[in-house]
Amino acid sequence: MREDGDDFLKRIVSAPPPGYPEVARKAGIEGVVRLQVRLKPDGHIEVRETSGRRYVLADAAIAGGETVAWQAGGNGWQPVDVISR
Repeated sequence: MREDGDDFLKRIVSAPPPGYPEVARKAGIEGVVRLQVRLKPDGHIEVRETSGRRYVLADAAIAGGETVAWQAGGNGWQPVDVISR
């Protein structure tokens, strides 16, 4: 099941702020990293980068995405994969 970003964000239970890499802070590196998140029926998540050229920021964004607590997806009573678009 795919959900748009707004619906997908409603599944967030808790989201600690992601860390900002010290090396990026010292070097003045800024940027936007887009992630795709897949919520699996077993409760695990997969996070991957879909855009962004600042690898140090992408690694931090992925690590931050892995700490977010999500509400599992479902189709009726059956758990399903949910992927952000």
